[in-house]
Amino acid sequence: MGEFPDWFPNGCPQQSDEVNLTVYHGCETNPATEEDFTPHARSQRPRKQAMARNGGCMAFGLSCWTTEIDALHAQELFPYAARWHIFSGNVTPEDGRLAPTPTGNQPTHHTFWPYDGVDLLGKFEPALPPMVGAA
Repeated sequence: MGEFPDWFPNGCPQQSDEVNLTVYHGCETNPATEEDFTPHARSQRPRKQAMARNGGCMAFGLSCWTTEIDALHAQELFPYAARWHIFSGNVTPEDGRLAPTPTGNQPTHHTFWPYDGVDLLGKFEPALPPMVGAA
């Protein structure tokens, strides 16, 4: 089993599971970049940094969904997500841990916390384009 980076808060994540499944993650660019797979807490983008301030342990993982339908729902809900390229990738117990982290209007939202040194960028490929007419 891997270890989480030393910059994770103590005890983060508390309750999570090893998984072997496909997850879906929103990326701002296609092709995706390392920044697209950088947790908010470590991002250089001001919007992500602002979101990380109140994100707790979730800010140290990556937002994702476990079905394409759920990722599409996020694109439909939020104008910023409508601009995302949705990438999919298979994550395994060697890659990290996953937990459901539902929000008010996204009951199927999850967070994936990768282990130190895992190259998620290399594991993901485009799955859904941005929505047509996204602003």
